[in-house]
Amino acid sequence: MKTIRQIAEEIGASKQAVYKRYKGKLYNAVLPHARVVAGTIYILEQGEAIIKREFLDDGAYGSAYKEYAPDVLLLMLQRELGIKNQQIAKLTAVAKMQSENVDKLLKLQSKSHPKPKTYKASKKTTQSAKSAPIKRLINK
Repeated sequence: MKTIRQIAEEIGASKQAVYKRYKGKLYNAVLPHARVVAGTIYILEQGEAIIKREFLDDGAYGSAYKEYAPDVLLLMLQRELGIKNQQIAKLTAVAKMQSENVDKLLKLQSKSHPKPKTYKASKKTTQSAKSAPIKRLINK
């Protein structure tokens, strides 16, 4: 979480300009990502990204901002990439754990329900079974 002043310093804009955009055209977009603590407005990372994107898109802002824009964008993208890498690592760990649990369940299931035994019939029993109906017809 950052204050409007911190965001303004990062992008090279005045805090008044950032506050004006926050209260004006970005209010509805940033409001869900803003918190007020002891009279100070704190913006979460999602809201910060919205504000920074707005200033990046505004090419006519000023030369001071133009100097810092690529650095700010790079820092923002690096932070987001780090977050995504952490999310991927967590999801990979969860998937591995679930896979191990499925393997354990399958082993337990195979132990508690063994496969039924199959018996092979000998040639004598199969031949006599095939010829039995014919013998019955002949004997009648």
